[in-house]
Amino acid sequence: FFHINYFNGTKTEKDLLEYRELKLEIWNYIERHWNKKNDFSLESFLFNTQKCSMNYPLCYHNQSNKNLQKHFCLSARRMCPKLNYTNPKIDYLKEDIKTASKIKICFISNFLSINSSVLKDRMNIILNLPRDKFDVYYASNTNPDTEYIYCGKLYFNPKMKNKFILLPLDVVETRNILETHNFHIIIYPD
Repeated sequence: FFHINYFNGTKTEKDLLEYRELKLEIWNYIERHWNKKNDFSLESFLFNTQKCSMNYPLCYHNQSNKNLQKHFCLSARRMCPKLNYTNPKIDYLKEDIKTASKIKICFISNFLSINSSVLKDRMNIILNLPRDKFDVYYASNTNPDTEYIYCGKLYFNPKMKNKFILLPLDVVETRNILETHNFHIIIYPD
């Protein structure tokens, strides 16, 4: 129930729509009927979801994905309650963003540290956000592979000096690190 097919032209539009409807039904069923005794540990859930590309293929369906993404999120949070988290500083950050001299923003993705389409697509956004309005960071749990031209362009760009955050694989440790930075906005660009 985690994997989504690409539908790269080998199926009909009708097949695609039926498939998407079935996914929605599965996730709705999980939301309503998940038994707590089957809850995933955080580590197990993350391992399973990272190994099967999750919802990435949705972007190739040429359809609105809002409803599918919403129900996938609700299902995931039901299957793995440890995903449910709110930064304890959220009220402070909501107020601080109104008066801060710069909005503190972080892009988080392992695909920003390797030669990937995510990096190529987002690099110019990351580099060209106006620095008089934004304090921009990026983070990954792998060091940037600067042998690749795009990774090097981002990592060594003067605008990004000391702006890369290496995150641990442990989710709780990652949360703690991100909390210390007081980011107003965190973007997961995948």
